[in-house]
Amino acid sequence: MRSFFIDISGVERKNRNFPPVSKIFCSQEYVAHRVTPVKKNFFEICLRLESESPVCHDIVNNEKISAAYPNCVWKKPMQTFAICDKSSRESIAFLWAPEAETFFSSNGLIPEKGFCHFAMNNDIQFLVRKFYRLVNNIYLPGVADQVDWLALCICREIIFASSNCKSEISMQQKMQNISLALKMKCCDEIDFAAVARQYGLSVSTFYHQWRKCFQLTPLQFIMKCRLEAGAELLTHTGLSIQRIVETVNFSGTYAFHCKFIEKYGETPGEYRKKHSGK
Repeated sequence: MRSFFIDISGVERKNRNFPPVSKIFCSQEYVAHRVTPVKKNFFEICLRLESESPVCHDIVNNEKISAAYPNCVWKKPMQTFAICDKSSRESIAFLWAPEAETFFSSNGLIPEKGFCHFAMNNDIQFLVRKFYRLVNNIYLPGVADQVDWLALCICREIIFASSNCKSEISMQQKMQNISLALKMKCCDEIDFAAVARQYGLSVSTFYHQWRKCFQLTPLQFIMKCRLEAGAELLTHTGLSIQRIVETVNFSGTYAFHCKFIEKYGETPGEYRKKHSGK
């Protein structure tokens, strides 16, 4: 049986398109009984996978909630939270800085009730197994980036598998999934036709549904994500601007300068001087 709590807030990330996980918790025998409500200033997603008890009981902001196992709870910053059960449980938790809640909320990754029972399926089991493999190598280069993305994938799959959600994934949610995947891979060469096929859509349906959900075209969205990735590299690394242009896969240094000024109102060099170290 394993139980650990790891702070990875200081681990360097290469991909800054998603909120970085600050801490991870995992246990296969944790007894979570805590009757006194606790208020903490972080955003957390906690999976309770198995327990000796068939139902999990919590108190959130003085309201009692119950969910059968397996279940998941989204703990928002400054909520009061108490755990009523005395049974041991297998749990996995991801913790972020408080502002991460905005990202999850805007991308439809927080259910209305803030908790849900879900049906365990092969996709979730695969992601959980991958989590256990990653945490054993958490300090190797690139692993923390994988954990950031894995946490989003687990969250998304649980919401889809939740008994509180429709069995059919709405087209809007599917497009949100595509946008998240594109953002993660924005610095790669993108074949939109292949992306459409991957999600079971024709090319024309993909572009039609995308226009209904987003103001930017798919290509404009990718350019925006690449500029944001470039801005993060300017702020948090000492890479030359030429190297950053290559890293984010922009068409050229001149184009990067022009689009960067258009978006941020200053040159990449000026942006770096202003924001470096923050």
